[in-house]
Amino acid sequence: MRFCRTMILVGAAALGAGAGVRVGTAQTIHMAGKAVVVGKVVQVGDIGTIDGCDAATAEKLAQMVVVAKFTDSVKVRSEDVLLAVMTQGDPRVGCKVQVQGAAECQVRAEAGDGSTEEAQGPIGALPVAANRAVTADDLSVVGSVVTAGTGAGPGTAVTTEVIKAGKKDGDKPEKGQPLAEMLKEQVLNDLEAVAEDVHVTFETNSPLLDAAAGAGQRWQYRTLVGGGKSSIGTVEWEAQLMQGRQVMQKLLVTARVLRRVPSVVTLATIERGEVVLGKNLKAEDRWLDRKMPGLMSGINEVVGQEATRGIPAGSYLDSRDFKNVELTAYGDALTVYFLSGNLRIKGSGKALGAGKLHDHINVENEATKERFDGLLIGRHVVVVGNALDAKIEQQLRENQNQ
Repeated sequence: MRFCRTMILVGAAALGAGAGVRVGTAQTIHMAGKAVVVGKVVQVGDIGTIDGCDAATAEKLAQMVVVAKFTDSVKVRSEDVLLAVMTQGDPRVGCKVQVQGAAECQVRAEAGDGSTEEAQGPIGALPVAANRAVTADDLSVVGSVVTAGTGAGPGTAVTTEVIKAGKKDGDKPEKGQPLAEMLKEQVLNDLEAVAEDVHVTFETNSPLLDAAAGAGQRWQYRTLVGGGKSSIGTVEWEAQLMQGRQVMQKLLVTARVLRRVPSVVTLATIERGEVVLGKNLKAEDRWLDRKMPGLMSGINEVVGQEATRGIPAGSYLDSRDFKNVELTAYGDALTVYFLSGNLRIKGSGKALGAGKLHDHINVENEATKERFDGLLIGRHVVVVGNALDAKIEQQLRENQNQ
């Protein structure tokens, strides 16, 4: 049995004093693809999990009725959930509610007394929307996506695996995804990275991390430390193993997250004021446990830059230690290379303007006074012609420095 986990809805729902809901709390409803309910009434808590920072709000949301009566089965859409929340809340007070997960939930009735259990408390947090009344006019539908025109900013919701489905005769009981795998997926989603570039080590030692949730059970969690774009270094979550709305286990999880990033290391000391021309540099990957926004990721980023301080050999290069510099000025004598196929002719000329690395400048042949355009590839070095590649460019720079 498979369940859809794609994001399908972002909307603003009116909640407040009339429904007994605490004001200013944001919630996320994660819809399951399938669900089984006891009785003939479908409540929000029957078809998904509710994340948020306020237990009271989560309880009220869970108890809101989406379908008042049905027979054997009914299909509940994400729009139905949002409108149920809107119509059963106080329109004078608004708070942001997101509905995520499946676009629709197929609900099947199971024989029982129709009683319901108490909804569980807070998991996750979302930013609060603008405080104003919300009506059906605020909704616009595009395909399977519903958005609200309240001006509320986008939220960051915790993604959970919903395992709540009926068992048919002959089916084997299904088990949920292990908590460790769910948390790793969350880190990858937060960092917008692939598994090969992220390494997650769990410091929490518990058999619950790798054990699959039992049939009818699911994990839900919220981030305590880190999360979002900051899911690097130490990250902590509070997790609960749920059976229906009953908490079976609680677990505090701590993990160490490393991310692989490209970088540039110098193989020789770079003196202060030295213009880097690509020599003695090496590109390599580096595993980081913190953000380093100034880290240079490619050799081309540093070539033509002037060092603002001395940099020891073996150091990773940071853009904050370099500045753009002009490699020639008006009137400077230039070395000019004329390239055509395998032919390479070395000459001289005079710069008719200033320029930085890879700038096109005007050059004058002092003997003939002829003027032409050249590409500046190093200090006082210009190339004319279209047979230039990175390897030839580096060779010409190194020849000039000898």
